[in-house]
Amino acid sequence: MSFSVVGSVNHLVAEYRRFLLSTYRLADPRLREQFESHIKQADVLVKGPYVTLANDFAREHTLKQLYEQGVGHKDLQRLKWSFGENELFLHQEQSLRRVETLQRNAIVKTGTGSGKTEAFMLPVISAVLKMRAEGVKGTKAFLLYPMNALANDQLCRLRNLIRDSGVGVTFAMYTGESESVAATLGEPVEGNEFIRRTEIREQQPDILLTNYKQLEFLLVRKEDRTLFSPSLRFLVLDEIHSYRGALATEIACLIRRLKARAGVGEGSLRCIGTSATVSQGAGGDEALGEFAASLFGEPFSPEDVIGETLVVKPPPSRTYQPPLAKLRPEEILNFDHEDDAKLADLVARITGQSLSSSGSMPQKIRAALEGNQLVALLERECRQPRSLGELIEVLKTWPESAKALTDQELRTLIEAYLLVGSVGTEKDPPSLRPKLHTFFQGVYDVGLCMNPACRTLVRDGSETCPKCQSAVRPAALCRTCGQDFVKVRFDEADPTKTHPNDEFSSDEDTGFITPCVHVEQASDDDDDDDEENGEKTRKRQSHTKSRLKLLPKFVCHQTGRVYEEMPSGSAASTVTVQQVMRGRGNTCPVCNSTYTRGDILTLLRSGAASSNSVLATHHLDKLPAKERKLLIFADNRQEAAHQAGYMGDRHRQFAVRHAIEQVVRDTGTTGLALNIIAHKLLEKFQEMGLARRKLSSDEQRFWRKALEFEAAGEFCRATHQRISLENLALVEVQYEFLDQLASDSRFKESCERVGLKISDGAVLVRAVLDLMRRHRAVAFDFYQRYLDLTKEPWSVLVAEPYSVAISEHERTAQYFMLDRPEAVRSASVSGCKFKPLVKDSDRGGLGGIMRLVVKKARVPDAQAEGWVRALVDLLREYEILEPAAILPATVRRAIGGRVPLQIASRVIRLVSATTGFKCAKCQIWRPYRSLACYATSRCSGGVDDLKPATVNKEGYYERLYTSDVPRRLIAMEHTAQIDQGERAKRENAFKEGKIETLVCSPTLELGVNIGDLPTVLLRNCPPAPANYLQRAGRAGRTLRIGFISTFCGAGQHDRHCFDDPAWLVRGEFRPPAVKLDNGRILERHVRSFVLEELSHEFPRMMAEFVDDLDRPSALTTERITGLLEEVKTNANALVAASLTTFGKHDEVDQEFFSGVVHKMPEDVQRTLSNWFDRIKRIFEEFEFYRRITADRQAKQKAASRERAYRELTTDNQTAYTLNYLSNDGLLPSYQFPTDTFSLEPGVNDTPTLRRPAWVALFEFAPGNLVYANGHKLKSIRAYFEGRNRAAAAGTEAGNLEASGRVRPFCFCGKCGFASEEVVNSCPHCDEPNPMKRDVAFIESFEAEQNTQITSAEEARQRVYFERKENLVRDGGNKAIIHPYPFSHLEYRKHSRLLVSNWGKKRGMDGDGEMFELCPSCGKHRPAHMTNRETERWDEDHAKRCNGHPRAYVLGYEFSADALVLPVAKRLFRDDETQAFCRTLGTALVAGAAELLELEADEIAFFSHPEPGAGATITFYETVPGGAGYLTTLAARLPEWAKVSVDRLFAHECSGACYGCLKSYRNQPFHHLLNKNLVRDALFQFSTHERLGEPFEAAANQGLKLSNKWIEGNVPAPEETPTRDTVIERKLFEAIANGGRLPVPVKQREFRSGDVLVTVADLAYEAEKIAIYCDGFAFHETPEKLAADAQKRNHLQSQGWLVLTFWGQTILRSPQRCEEQIWRAFRHRKGE
Repeated sequence: MSFSVVGSVNHLVAEYRRFLLSTYRLADPRLREQFESHIKQADVLVKGPYVTLANDFAREHTLKQLYEQGVGHKDLQRLKWSFGENELFLHQEQSLRRVETLQRNAIVKTGTGSGKTEAFMLPVISAVLKMRAEGVKGTKAFLLYPMNALANDQLCRLRNLIRDSGVGVTFAMYTGESESVAATLGEPVEGNEFIRRTEIREQQPDILLTNYKQLEFLLVRKEDRTLFSPSLRFLVLDEIHSYRGALATEIACLIRRLKARAGVGEGSLRCIGTSATVSQGAGGDEALGEFAASLFGEPFSPEDVIGETLVVKPPPSRTYQPPLAKLRPEEILNFDHEDDAKLADLVARITGQSLSSSGSMPQKIRAALEGNQLVALLERECRQPRSLGELIEVLKTWPESAKALTDQELRTLIEAYLLVGSVGTEKDPPSLRPKLHTFFQGVYDVGLCMNPACRTLVRDGSETCPKCQSAVRPAALCRTCGQDFVKVRFDEADPTKTHPNDEFSSDEDTGFITPCVHVEQASDDDDDDDEENGEKTRKRQSHTKSRLKLLPKFVCHQTGRVYEEMPSGSAASTVTVQQVMRGRGNTCPVCNSTYTRGDILTLLRSGAASSNSVLATHHLDKLPAKERKLLIFADNRQEAAHQAGYMGDRHRQFAVRHAIEQVVRDTGTTGLALNIIAHKLLEKFQEMGLARRKLSSDEQRFWRKALEFEAAGEFCRATHQRISLENLALVEVQYEFLDQLASDSRFKESCERVGLKISDGAVLVRAVLDLMRRHRAVAFDFYQRYLDLTKEPWSVLVAEPYSVAISEHERTAQYFMLDRPEAVRSASVSGCKFKPLVKDSDRGGLGGIMRLVVKKARVPDAQAEGWVRALVDLLREYEILEPAAILPATVRRAIGGRVPLQIASRVIRLVSATTGFKCAKCQIWRPYRSLACYATSRCSGGVDDLKPATVNKEGYYERLYTSDVPRRLIAMEHTAQIDQGERAKRENAFKEGKIETLVCSPTLELGVNIGDLPTVLLRNCPPAPANYLQRAGRAGRTLRIGFISTFCGAGQHDRHCFDDPAWLVRGEFRPPAVKLDNGRILERHVRSFVLEELSHEFPRMMAEFVDDLDRPSALTTERITGLLEEVKTNANALVAASLTTFGKHDEVDQEFFSGVVHKMPEDVQRTLSNWFDRIKRIFEEFEFYRRITADRQAKQKAASRERAYRELTTDNQTAYTLNYLSNDGLLPSYQFPTDTFSLEPGVNDTPTLRRPAWVALFEFAPGNLVYANGHKLKSIRAYFEGRNRAAAAGTEAGNLEASGRVRPFCFCGKCGFASEEVVNSCPHCDEPNPMKRDVAFIESFEAEQNTQITSAEEARQRVYFERKENLVRDGGNKAIIHPYPFSHLEYRKHSRLLVSNWGKKRGMDGDGEMFELCPSCGKHRPAHMTNRETERWDEDHAKRCNGHPRAYVLGYEFSADALVLPVAKRLFRDDETQAFCRTLGTALVAGAAELLELEADEIAFFSHPEPGAGATITFYETVPGGAGYLTTLAARLPEWAKVSVDRLFAHECSGACYGCLKSYRNQPFHHLLNKNLVRDALFQFSTHERLGEPFEAAANQGLKLSNKWIEGNVPAPEETPTRDTVIERKLFEAIANGGRLPVPVKQREFRSGDVLVTVADLAYEAEKIAIYCDGFAFHETPEKLAADAQKRNHLQSQGWLVLTFWGQTILRSPQRCEEQIWRAFRHRKGE
């Protein structure tokens, strides 16, 4: 391996810190010093690296040697195994011996890249070969995969293994798409591989690859039953740890059916699984064996679990203590490990040993390190992950001499050992195999103290300054000038009050406050119209100009309040005058810089895209050419797409800038013209390997055009390019003939007339040309007309390998003109825009050029225009400016005889910069000193603000452009958004080194073979440690030497991982549970099993159960009469077979199976009857509404019924009989999303995108942006069935409402009521006039290619929509009430749930704006357009469609079992409703996962307030068809609540942590989670048994009954004093009787000074536990509860643990209360 892990990691860390230091340029020196000090601190932004050391896998025998021992078939040697003729890994050999020789099952739990595939293929193929030799026909092995990607990968491996071997083993892949996909994965193996389904059924291949959903269909369908026979001998399940929760139970049932169908009894089927490693704390091999036994239904012992066997080093012949050499860090960072002489010298210095003169370098190093005690220490300590810091501390305690070395010297010494120890090759392995795990964090949560005298940067998210106790608010700065602000949000109710504002965006309620402007505030004068802003920006400017300026206000730095006048009284002592701006932060009030697409005043916060791009670039820096491959993992497919596009464009920019700088530097002082630089750049690109050496004539032409465009863009785009070559003082732009013009007597005279020195006038001319140049007014052909990306060459240049990124605003041509006609002043014409050279309108301000002349150069107004006109004439004469060569006829007509001008491209010359001046205000560099800052007309910098400046040679970007030569970096997305065939091509290109980087979704973390990699990068922290291990295992798969970097984002989960990286690196994995006693799941499998056993089968489509599709009058079941009769006739035999197949488990006994089988005909009939009743009702309603022709709502309802009828009878998916019965819960569904929505991307290279409905409803919603395959797509249209056909025919069937996808709903804005019934007041809370909204149920959307993904956007743009979830009220709603004290639970079977998208939010917390969709064509009309934009949209739309947009809510409705938990109004405070419900729901979901051993995401919840009554929390099952969890939970509420209590309070944390409430998935709600809010409620639920048997009642009665029970059980006021005494005594007695707790202090007072704050009833002083036993929360007033909560919060802030017990809890179960106190006591004692 020809790279240094240590050197690569140190280089990566150094460059990341350099990047951060160069990115944030604070203008305030004091703040800049604080910030840079923060960046440089260890462990603040980088943690680790954590070191793990791997040993070699043990090897023993070759296949030939094994065969000679009687192990394995001889022909195994003919196959193309990865180990070739070498020895097998011992775990591979053990698998072969255990399965074949011992006839045992096996689980292979070795790590990623350890050859697990060979471990199961060896015994499978060996047995297949023997069975073929014996003449056994039929399929002998099923290889079952959790996803098609793994099956596809295994198919490719099988092909490579068997191709040209002459071995007759046959195989096939049988999935839903295998016939079409197999051909895209490469050439099939003729004679061995079957592809067509008919061929597979007839030939019955030896080995069949499939997934579990497809296996379900194979078992049930008669035509596929030939694949199952007693010849089946093997079942392989890959990645069994991925089968969790209900899915594990489903797979276990499926396997038992497979064995029964094939007729193989217990012990006859060899089962092999692959798995991640289970931690010892979770049960280790024993737990994994038990899980496998439950899953396969076959015996597994701990001995059947095969792990890694590592090479045991023999005892050293000697031991020695090495000298502790002092090394400099640069010796390691820049070490050339291929220099044998230097390597030998380093080994000798650190070991004190001379290298042997014989042997290879790895052998010499091994000999030198043998017996080295420091090496032994590293090997011992790094069995578990250890950070270098931890290793340094261990080393300090070892030899006495270690104390003489600094921490840095010890670190460098350890790194030296890791470096020299990792030298080796595959044939000559290294002594040490280090993996280095490094965690990077961005800059987050930086606040700024509002006290002008303090100004401390606070970096932990605190809202109070630790130095002066003043208010802290999020720090923001201007990206251009570096001016600092605090960012606040003004309170709506109290205009003086401010809140911290850490949102990326800003709005009218945002405030920016600074006590000191470090540079003079910009001028208020008008500017010229901006090319990107147009009418909208000018309107916004006119609307906000007066207040988007800094105004002096009185600011209290203690509270953050802002006053118009100085407040009186004590508050005045902390009030100072500060500068305040209120409004959007897209314009800096100091330097006047503007960013039209977002805020220029941004939070002091890192971006994930740029940070990961930097990490990815430098990951590859030190790798040799053959090893330059990197996987980047992202858990969100759109983030993966954005990152790939961002990286590609960013690297391309860097490469172009590097090439330009080199080309310009090579030309010396003469420089070269901008218009001829392209061919030189192409040569550089070819030298750097970024373009092929051999190019065709067309390719040369395209490359030169692409590079010409890139070079022009570098110097002709807007000035706000902080890291451009010009602004970094690397390249200077000059103009030919300018010196001649300055010497012209006419120019001198014009300057003298206006009072300008000749030298100042010449500089002013240069500034005018700079302004024109930076507005792209340069005579390149692509700047002279609108760029049409659909035409050549641009249609070619935007694709690979040219990858030119062209933003929308850059496609317009720009010209400057004297005396513009009014028609072209405010708008572009045919893609051409004309800017003024002089003021040519009485309206508006001065143009940019006139501002330079009048405001900057101080030329008098009356003379300025004449000077400019004279200058233009001279510039044209000297051919510096030239008229437009090509203009469309429409433009010529619009401008009349006027002459549009641009700079001649040939006069622009590039030279290496030497010296220049940077403006202290706008931070723009120019190579000349002027009378004021001429860099931009907006800047108000004067001559004194222009400071001498040269290139900063230590800057990150300066070094990037001038030092290391960039190498090729092609980054491609690899997610489900890419066509499967294209993904396969990208995988192959990556393996072959044609693509350097794949940005992938979690699919590749599993066993897909992607080749050998030295390194991987995780864009975010993965959800769980097991995911981290899988991804990290991708690095160093061959030599197990590698480095893994993880970027920890701003989310709470990522921050937790950065705080405790070892949590991830340890990779603790807990095996899932298999619940074979889950009756709901099992009964579905029993029915499928019965269908397998029958000679009859269901018809293909549901339509066959209707007598007449055109007018259904009767359900026809003649087609299944034989099937039902067969079930009845053979019921007893089927019961016995079911019992034999699935076995007996607790309540799942013969009676259970008998009930399922005997009821199956009835269940089928009932399902079909319900289906028919539904379609008949729908058809009758359709007929009814169809006759009402004058009512719009009636038309909507008729169309809705027609569509629903068609879907339920003839749709190929919904009405496919087996699918329908699965979705209805009669047959298994395997947790696959039953509903998916699609987005047609509108581009040829990207397939239709599909997502689960509840995700796509927001991701694909009109107006949102979707990132995929290099495109940023904008959803623009709701697609509904029949639209295209109907539009063509001109019929009404194309209408959205006629399509049946619109239904009117009533929604209550106060509570959770939603119904299709029209009501005048809410039946839940009596709120009058509920909202009536049309809900559009749309499953497909269309997009258009908006732009390419570029590095212009740090984060992907997204729209935040208002989401609502509701239980839909139906007149027939019934519920089963489970009556408990405090909460009468409602169980509702097959409830209707509605998820709705109400449109883009107005502000971050505002209401949704709904969607304006055209009901005829589905096109979306965006909100917030100007009147003119709206008119244009309507005009354009009217050309294609005669519809008029209407407002809709988007909806998705589904059916699921639901459990409603009523929360009575006395259980929480009104102002804590949201936090209380979110915390309680989260706690109960976590408790349900533990109680029932299921996955937390199998149950979801939402909540709604019920004004005056409390709130409801609705839990529902996400498992399609349901799993019966909620009925169990309803019956076991006390136990459920107790488990939840234990999870929350068995440890100590402030309010929520990853040990109780927080998780990866609930990050958006972390701020709401506080276990202290729900302690009392959970204790009550856990203490009280059910009041009686469940009973049926109308829905929505639970909350009323709960409140009624509480009111009936409230103690009388006069009882309170005596009752409190009784309960206190009762708890005290329980503590005494328990005998394990010491006697507590009674009536413990807590004071603040002389003020009594609160009195705890009982307390433990040493352990700081305060106990309140007077907590009758349900008879206290809200005011009293609030006061109590405030007092107890005071105790918690002092480090006390507060326990509160309600009176009835103590009276009912004092022992339970004592148990909780005992648990808290032990925790506080550290036991």
